[in-house]
Amino acid sequence: MYLGVKEVKPIDNYKLILTFGNNEVKIFDMIPYLDIGIFQELKDENLFKYIAEQCALVPKDANYILGYNEPELSAQANISVVQAQKGWEEIQKLGKRTVSPAISNPNGTYSGWLTPFLKGGTVDYNGVQIEIEGVSCDCVAIHTYISQRSVGMVIDAVKKVHELYGKPVWITEMGIFGSKAYGDKFDYSYQKPGENEKTGAFIKEVCAQLDEMDFVERYAWFPYNINSANDIDSNDASGSTALFDYDSGKLTDNGFLYASLGNPKGYETYKLTDADKYVYEEPTTQQPTTTATPKVEETTTQVTPTTVVPVETTKATTIGKVKIKSAKLTKKKSVKVTWKKAAGTKKYQVQYSLNKKFKKSKTKKTGKLSIVLNKLAGGKKYFVRVRGINGSDKGPWSKTKTFKTSK
Repeated sequence: MYLGVKEVKPIDNYKLILTFGNNEVKIFDMIPYLDIGIFQELKDENLFKYIAEQCALVPKDANYILGYNEPELSAQANISVVQAQKGWEEIQKLGKRTVSPAISNPNGTYSGWLTPFLKGGTVDYNGVQIEIEGVSCDCVAIHTYISQRSVGMVIDAVKKVHELYGKPVWITEMGIFGSKAYGDKFDYSYQKPGENEKTGAFIKEVCAQLDEMDFVERYAWFPYNINSANDIDSNDASGSTALFDYDSGKLTDNGFLYASLGNPKGYETYKLTDADKYVYEEPTTQQPTTTATPKVEETTTQVTPTTVVPVETTKATTIGKVKIKSAKLTKKKSVKVTWKKAAGTKKYQVQYSLNKKFKKSKTKKTGKLSIVLNKLAGGKKYFVRVRGINGSDKGPWSKTKTFKTSK
């Protein structure tokens, strides 16, 4: 005969107090099982300690807490449903209004991650199928990105999420992305005539329809930069979505339009002036200078052949040398590298390797003064260096910084 367990209470040092159906109470030691399959995750307390530390930083007068950002992506929160639920317990203790994790899926079909998180079900956890119960939240977050200006696609995605979970909806990221790889049809570049106006009309219409939906509490437009780039992806024709210039902070025409749509009740809007407006200047191209080729007369003089040795010329650069400030672990296999701004730099190139001479290295590019390196090997010493770039010009590499990942 097997007795059922009717209550489980965790205590320190990986022990559980078990209460059986006959009211007998026993202490169960989990330590012998921590190297077996799914139980290995229980050894990692760093994640939960980190969440607890972050929760302690939440201001007492804060009204809302937003959940993990795109947890199913390795380049974002990168956290399993089971881990996220454990962290959610700490978040709920704060007594704030909670907004669910926001999945990257643009069409409202969230069955792979968010449905088991909120409703429970069967999930794959380290190769093991387990049954879990759902957790609660006050609002559901959605990210919606589409490759065409279709108001209907956005509205349909929002409706699906609301119908599926029966909660108010927050659209924490909303936007369109273009790519020149698919031809002119999906080229939404800032410099292309008429694109800014078309995108502005889309923003105005989609926001108007969202304002009419009483279950939509918040929405936020995601702006690419004017040059169609950001630090995350390579959608190279999305500049007309820009609300501001990343470098100067000045607002585009669509930035002024979006600001005019207003804020939720109780939130004041900054009064914009002409000084806040971005003025686009067409890039100037220098015409190449041509030098007349002197006429060479034929002669019958025998010439001794000589070897012409090419002279390598190096273009002078005004890009300063980068100074790395720190390389700190954010997770066991992720590190955040930060550095000081270098003169004459538009973007930065980050190179990292397990070899101090940077053999078999990996390189990333960013316009910010920091970057998070993910999917690193556990328990390894890494070498990292950074240099500034401006178009085709490259500055000198910084001094090499080292860091070691956790096992």
